[in-house]
Amino acid sequence: MNALKTELRVMKSTMVPSSRKNGGGFKAISIFYSKKNVSATVPYNTVMQYQMQLKYRQSSAFEWGAQALGSVGTWDNWDNSSNQIHQFGPAIFGKVRLAPKQAITWNAALLRGITNTSPFATLRLQTEYEF
Repeated sequence: MNALKTELRVMKSTMVPSSRKNGGGFKAISIFYSKKNVSATVPYNTVMQYQMQLKYRQSSAFEWGAQALGSVGTWDNWDNSSNQIHQFGPAIFGKVRLAPKQAITWNAALLRGITNTSPFATLRLQTEYEF
């Protein structure tokens, strides 16, 4: 339970550069953000992380593409490249409209670790309820 309490106290700031680019049915998205635990009982450094997606719109309800996730270390002192965490792999994305202004969006990816410190493989699933 203590680990859950700590995770709920994490605040993510996305007030750093992000970009979107559309063209020919493709959409590229990149987000760079910092993460800091604002009320931890032990010191926690602010960490710089990123998420990138490349999607191709198959239909209004389904897209396929790739995702990349990673962490480069603390915001003011990046880790050596061999100690950074980088993952990349194929992904699928979807949106199910329930009513006007209501939908369930989802995505799933199988990410492969690129560096020695990255997990070998990660199955990533995410759902959102929009209302």
